[in-house]
Amino acid sequence: MNGSLVALMITSEDLKYAEIRAVKGQRFLRSSRQVSFAHEDKDALGSLQRIVDDQKPTTRRTLLVISSKDIEYKEFSFPFSSPKKVGSAIRFEITSEYPLEDYILDYVQSPPREPGKKAFLAAVTKRDLLLRRIQTAEEAGLQVVGITSDVSTLGYFCRHEPEALIMDTGQSHTLFSLFHHGVPVFLRVIPIGTKNLRRDIEAGEERALRSLIGETRRTLLSFNTRAGETPNKVSTSGHILLEPAAYTALKKNTDIEFSEQSPQLLGIQTGEPALPVNALASLLGAAWWKSGKSFNFLKEEFAESGSGALASTYFKWATILLAAVFFALISSSVLDLFALEKRDRHLTEEIRKTYTQAFPESKKIVDEVKQARNALNARLSDLGAGSTGKTSFLDILETLSRTIAVDTRFEIVNLFWEKGKVEIGGRTDSFKSVNAVQEMLTKSGQFTGVTISNAKSRDDGQVVEFTLTIRFEG
Repeated sequence: MNGSLVALMITSEDLKYAEIRAVKGQRFLRSSRQVSFAHEDKDALGSLQRIVDDQKPTTRRTLLVISSKDIEYKEFSFPFSSPKKVGSAIRFEITSEYPLEDYILDYVQSPPREPGKKAFLAAVTKRDLLLRRIQTAEEAGLQVVGITSDVSTLGYFCRHEPEALIMDTGQSHTLFSLFHHGVPVFLRVIPIGTKNLRRDIEAGEERALRSLIGETRRTLLSFNTRAGETPNKVSTSGHILLEPAAYTALKKNTDIEFSEQSPQLLGIQTGEPALPVNALASLLGAAWWKSGKSFNFLKEEFAESGSGALASTYFKWATILLAAVFFALISSSVLDLFALEKRDRHLTEEIRKTYTQAFPESKKIVDEVKQARNALNARLSDLGAGSTGKTSFLDILETLSRTIAVDTRFEIVNLFWEKGKVEIGGRTDSFKSVNAVQEMLTKSGQFTGVTISNAKSRDDGQVVEFTLTIRFEG
């Protein structure tokens, strides 16, 4: 495992969560939680969401660990080991009992028990159960990168042991697993768990306790008969370590050696975990999980049936993203609106200030622009119609417009009018154009004199400014 990984186990009765980090070859248990609930469909998502919100995991990558309570195991042996042949043979053997449209299948190779034959352990679980588990994880904000069995993670947990017998307890089941160097050899699941033991203790009975002890003895005898050796101790893991009274009663009423210590040093730093270390054995083994090295139910065939869950999650995040973008746009628009209103107030104040400076005699101001336009038109009319000479101001402008060629650049910057003369501050693109303007106005015959003065080059020769003086009768 590289980086960080969340290991998650969900059953119909409880939920276990652990985040494991890998830094420079060292593995650390960052956080762990266990929650029991009465109604899986109603409680699993809410419980997981609260854990994620509270723990704030550093990664969304999640390995789903499926409890053996929800898995059926089958043993096979074949004279061949080709993955294609083995897969076809196992599917042929189980398809009548477990239709592949309803179940997901995977297998791992076990240590051989017959000369000339290869041993395999197959695991089968329901598609709809896996879909529910994926939906719960994805809707809580996690990203499922693998789905495996607790048998595989327990195998990683004891991977350095030549032989290890682990009794992993749930609330309503107990899994016995015999491993050789972390590879499963024999498995047995019995329908007795800590819920049964707790109920007996509360009622003052020992029926479930005696049944568990008897099943443990039968398991040891079966393993001895089939493997030719008897494990000298049983490593305990799982939920029973969260029930001190039940675990104490189990050890007190049998001569079987139960150990709550790790089968071997894990090589993982746990600090002070919220749960006993061995209670998390089926999750801590995820620290060494690798796709392709253990049971993995997250196959391409299942990915298609799980696409609805993934699509639902992506739709959820896309909706959140779109909402955030929409909020940002609305916020930006509101800010722009405030800025425009501020600018409008500033421009209104500037217009009023400019108008009062230009027309100080105005007493009543209603519409500055309209009133200024009316005043300007009145003054232009006075200039044009009230002239006592033969040439009016408007005549001059009309002659300039008609006489100067359209393709000649000529801009009026300022203009000064007096009787018999108009002085224009002009701008054009070259000295050649200045001469052309003077020549065109002189040839028009409308004026008694046209002179150019103060011609200067600006902007690296791109603009020439000059003063045009026009004299006329008036």
